[in-house]
Amino acid sequence: MKTTLLKKTILLAVFCLSSAMGEDLVYSLGMLNGRGWVSAGHEGKLMYVRALNDVFVTFKCDESTDFWPDNDKITIGEIADVIDQFFADAANRSVPILGALSWAKQKMSGADAAALESLAATLRKGSASTK
Repeated sequence: MKTTLLKKTILLAVFCLSSAMGEDLVYSLGMLNGRGWVSAGHEGKLMYVRALNDVFVTFKCDESTDFWPDNDKITIGEIADVIDQFFADAANRSVPILGALSWAKQKMSGADAAALESLAATLRKGSASTK
């Protein structure tokens, strides 16, 4: 009888621990990260990028120039696709989506591969330092 209770207790502890860890995995620096991004469907990704755009426009965020592509002809879908490219590298998945957006801006502005890799490395390092 004691063995069954012990097994149930261990199982419950493992379940609770894995549930808690699962929630933390999709956040870095208090923001949704690449793990959350890749688990979202296409429509969810478009809504996320559109929401960022709406916030930048509505609140006239000066910081938006650090993240948002300069070209007004770039679509929300194109931005989401470039963020997908960033998170295709599993090493980048701990980076918050906002960081990936800054990488996307650089890529869409014509930054070379070395500059993009340097930015990605900086973003990875910044997101890892909080763990």
